[in-house]
Amino acid sequence: MNPGTTIAFLLIFSGWLPCLAEPIQHRDVSQDSPWSAHLDFNRLSDAPLEGFLLQVAGFDRILQLQTVFKQKLAVDWRSVGGVTLFGVGDRAGETAMILRGDFGGVDVTILPEDREHSSYRGLKLRRGPDWQKSPLIMARHSDQEWVAGTSLQAVKESLDLLAGQGHSRSLDGLDDEAAKELKSAAAMFSLDMKKLNGELQFEADFTRAIQRAWFLIGSRGTLVEATLMVESTDSEGLVFLQKQLQVLTTLLKSRPDSPAVWPELAGAIDVKTRGNWMTMKIATTPEQSAVFLKSLGPLFIKAPDPSKQGN
Repeated sequence: MNPGTTIAFLLIFSGWLPCLAEPIQHRDVSQDSPWSAHLDFNRLSDAPLEGFLLQVAGFDRILQLQTVFKQKLAVDWRSVGGVTLFGVGDRAGETAMILRGDFGGVDVTILPEDREHSSYRGLKLRRGPDWQKSPLIMARHSDQEWVAGTSLQAVKESLDLLAGQGHSRSLDGLDDEAAKELKSAAAMFSLDMKKLNGELQFEADFTRAIQRAWFLIGSRGTLVEATLMVESTDSEGLVFLQKQLQVLTTLLKSRPDSPAVWPELAGAIDVKTRGNWMTMKIATTPEQSAVFLKSLGPLFIKAPDPSKQGN
């Protein structure tokens, strides 16, 4: 998964993208990964989340993975509790996956052993079905845990984490309210901006000050509840941004040329700042959310490749 693609939804939103016991298993994500995504499939039957997630870059990759497992491995997806993806490698271009659920009745011996890499940590590595234009390397860690990856390195990192030998992402310093939001989410996409700074060119001081960003999705009755949390070293910038959003809301309500969905949804955004954290939350229908999010432009762009620039 290309990190430039997977961050799309966070960028669109901000001006802009679990295990059975808890929604998000942070120990399933390598500390060196700049991005991760998670879906709790036990909660996706809660309308209207699944239909909305199909329209969202990043989460749609996980739903594509769901389709591959159903069609190629005949896996009953009701047995899958949750799936976590994270980026691996120098440019996080490879994707590691950890699936948790009840896989005791699934026969993985139908998959051929990987010819180039036969085993790791005593587990047989198998060649899985194609996903995202490349075949997966898979391993069955237990009846409750499978791993898959788009490269050998990705699979190794996943198995190291499950064996307690890898270095998981730390949540030290996470705001209490942010931690509460994470536990209530059915879907999560996160970015470690410090690790992405080398690949991205920021357009504003505020975005350069962002340390971590989390995009979460839950449901409130028949509505989708989307939350963007940002941790920044510029607390004054967060307060300033909150005021600018209030001005923007007033402007959108008064301009006759604003897209029809903007005034209503912009007015529904609840923005809070506390120290170095900002939370933006909105609850609305899946259709309105999708229109609103896709109508906003990106805050930052990929850094240009100097080798491709003219003299």
